Amino acid sequence: IEQFLSAIFGKEQQNTLETIAANIAINFLPKQDQIKNQLDETSRRSPIQFLFTTQIVSGDGMPVAKLESLREDYKNHFQKHATQSVQLNSIFLSLTIDELKKRFQKEAISEYFGSAAVLKNEDKDYLDRALTSYWDGDYLAASHFLIPLIESSIRELIRLCGGIILRPNNLNGYDRLTLTQLLNAQGDIVEGVFSTLGSDMLFYFKLVLTEKLGMNLRNNFAHGLEKRTFFSREASDRLFHVLLCL
Repeated sequence: IEQFLSAIFGKEQQNTLETIAANIAINFLPKQDQIKNQLDETSRRSPIQFLFTTQIVSGDGMPVAKLESLREDYKNHFQKHATQSVQLNSIFLSLTIDELKKRFQKEAISEYFGSAAVLKNEDKDYLDRALTSYWDGDYLAASHFLIPLIESSIRELIRLCGGIILRPNNLNGYDRLTLTQLLNAQGDIVEGVFSTLGSDMLFYFKLVLTEKLGMNLRNNFAHGLEKRTFFSREASDRLFHVLLCL
């Protein structure tokens, strides 16, 4: 753990906040190639569990999907395995953020976020409330602030890159595209912005925010589903990490 934290924060001399934030973003971004190798290795070790149909149940007991065998339904098995991988490293993410809180005041983090291109048009009081709730351990409130902040940041990212964020409606006005629509229809923009990291960022945003076999935090929040999830630190840690990536 000490070696891991030293790699992020610096050894003899502390890294700058910009470097630390980038290190946290990159270190906890799931890599699709690694996940594929893990899934393939797991299926070789325990082939029987991947031969039969699997029922996936949500945290509140609702059946959400039925997975066929690995050969017939590799994509959904991959997504489920990716979610498990993200959840397994959550303890290291929590330890890393604890260290970040020891080294930096909330005001420094707020100033850092406030300088980001995708957040410059945000209400400063809203951003401060989001970070204050998170810094103070009020994870339910933090999640409820962070999710809209993330959605508006992704929308701003796409707008800044010349993408489409509005569509005409039948009232001679416009509707804003939902986050799912933005990530599906404008995903090439997200991939282009984060191209130096490969194609993992779009996959990660979908996995955490909008996919049924992922954490699906944005949709659960918007529709009042699995509300107990947002009491946990795991959800708000992951949302803070998404905001760091942005």
